[in-house]
Amino acid sequence: MEYNTWLTLIPTALVLILALTTRKIITSLLIGILSAAIIASNFSVIPALKQILFRSSQVFLDSDTIYFSVMLFVVGTIISLVIRTGGAQAIGNIIIKKSASKKSAETASLMLSSSLFIDDYLNSLTTGYVMRNLTDTFKIPRVKLAFLIGTTSSIVVLAPISSWIGFLIGQLSSAGISLNLANKPLIYADPFFVYLKTIPFILYPIIMIISTWFIVRKKISFGPMYHHEKIAHENGNLFGGKEDISHNLQTATQSGSISDFILPIGSLIILIILGMPYSGGYHVFGGEHSFVESFQHAKSFIVLCFASLFSLILSLIFAIVRRKIELNEIPKLILSGIQMMFMSTIMILCAWVFGDFLKYDLNTGTYLANLILGTISINLMPLMIFLSSFIIALSIGSSWGTIAIITPIALPMLITLTNTQITPITPENLIMLLPCLGAIFAGALAGNNLSPISDVTFMASTSSGAYTVDLIQARFYYVLPAIIATAAGFLTLGFLINKSFYLALFSSLVLGILISWSLLLLLQYLFHKKRKK
Repeated sequence: MEYNTWLTLIPTALVLILALTTRKIITSLLIGILSAAIIASNFSVIPALKQILFRSSQVFLDSDTIYFSVMLFVVGTIISLVIRTGGAQAIGNIIIKKSASKKSAETASLMLSSSLFIDDYLNSLTTGYVMRNLTDTFKIPRVKLAFLIGTTSSIVVLAPISSWIGFLIGQLSSAGISLNLANKPLIYADPFFVYLKTIPFILYPIIMIISTWFIVRKKISFGPMYHHEKIAHENGNLFGGKEDISHNLQTATQSGSISDFILPIGSLIILIILGMPYSGGYHVFGGEHSFVESFQHAKSFIVLCFASLFSLILSLIFAIVRRKIELNEIPKLILSGIQMMFMSTIMILCAWVFGDFLKYDLNTGTYLANLILGTISINLMPLMIFLSSFIIALSIGSSWGTIAIITPIALPMLITLTNTQITPITPENLIMLLPCLGAIFAGALAGNNLSPISDVTFMASTSSGAYTVDLIQARFYYVLPAIIATAAGFLTLGFLINKSFYLALFSSLVLGILISWSLLLLLQYLFHKKRKK
């Protein structure tokens, strides 16, 4: 049974409360799944259990889930190999030579994370494992490293070539943006070029990434993050006073070279870049699509899976030929990679099952979207869409799920509010289009950044070796200013966009950045003032 009432919010509230109070993410998700199934089954236990089995089988047996899980375990094995051969230590030594302080080590983490823009999963998994030794040297708490990774990984939505492109273009196309008049589009335009023009309007990741650099360069520290940094500085405990989290990683028994890092990670990135257009039928590879179209038709999970497998095979051969490892060590490396990623994989799969209940059985996202976007002024539409996307992403823990929910609701609503009588309309005649699309993507990323059931959150905490709940609590105080600043930016856009397109864009970005910086400084001042009393 599909619900469309306030009852749909109960499972999400339960997960949020339990995750933050019990600090047990998987248990919280399982309780959320059970409560969602009971509500969806009209409070009948047997049908609820049957629905849990049905949704779980859909997720666990789905081909994308299988490809994704294999990718996680293989990337874990690649990381174990890079550590075992000394590649991680080699790249760490190079960075250490150029890093004379905690600030420079944090800056290096941001730079490495930014360079892995091709995929947020790859970014989150790789940066933490590579940078841990370096950040440990300067007593940077693991939760700080996880925060830097988690926020910078959102750069993926700003990159014209990434694993997100196919999904984003597909969503724009299915929502009514197309050059094919046979599809009866609402907006006559190429979805890819609409996306390109939308990038400057995706305010949240721009403001958040700039604010994260500001936090590092100005040494801003307050709230739970301050306590983690204080404990790390005073006694060297990088886990906020808790015990170390071990992932049974292989250790290097010999000094490695930079090639031991570049070959596995570099080949993985290159294979992903080549694999995306190949799987999408790019005509250079014998397909029928243009370069842009190939990304729209690309099979992201398959590419990530096979790119990681080929990269692992190539890297293993390279390591064996150079006598960095023996053949009999391979099973141990694979086991290490599986152990490293096992709990994160379980958390992600549970989050996906829970998300499916919210999306298909309870219609939580649609309910919230209609509730918030019911009756609004056209000038407030970018702000309200941002808030709607944010709340939905926070609730369901999925940026992609949020975008898939909001986009087909927001575009027809925009057409209606602008009193457009004839469709399709061109983007030039629908000036609110880009701010509204930017608001959808920005809100989805902002909510995902704060959600305790976000897959990227699990991967950032796993790779950095931080407790997931500590990451959720600590980054809240740092992310909130950027969210408030982004809301102010979209409010500005809504009222200025009709007067001056470029002035509105410039004003919203500058205002957003200044508000975020000011709030960070103010919160730091108030926190330390309170401590002195």
